[in-house]
Amino acid sequence: MAIVTVSFADAIGACFETKYHYATWRPLSAIPMADDDGNGATRADAAWTPVLPTPNHPEYPAAHSCTSGVLGQALRHIHGTPDVIFSLDSRVTGTTRSYAGADAFNQENRLARIAGGMHFQFAAVAGEEIGQRVADLVAARHFQRQ
Repeated sequence: MAIVTVSFADAIGACFETKYHYATWRPLSAIPMADDDGNGATRADAAWTPVLPTPNHPEYPAAHSCTSGVLGQALRHIHGTPDVIFSLDSRVTGTTRSYAGADAFNQENRLARIAGGMHFQFAAVAGEEIGQRVADLVAARHFQRQ
């Protein structure tokens, strides 16, 4: 669990540094105001609202994707394969989700953030890539197999 915890901490730092560097708007603002974005290919939908509450920090990259990318990549380093079957339970919802591997977990996380209306796809993909790169660096520098 040490590789996961250290990677999580480093990935969240990198993620929020990136969020505030780029300061991109979220779907909550971007979709209703699309007529004002300078892009003739977009159209505003003033009635659009997200399904879930929107966090009050910049959109890109998706922080949940940063941490899901970490978890998947750390499991690859620990077990030597992305095909690690695992489950996560939620005390909030009283449910358990099971995954056939890191890729399935990351895909579900990306889709949930987009479907919830909190993120665009590019932000979810970028967050996952940040998490994976951080986990690779942490594994290479601090958790090499002896």
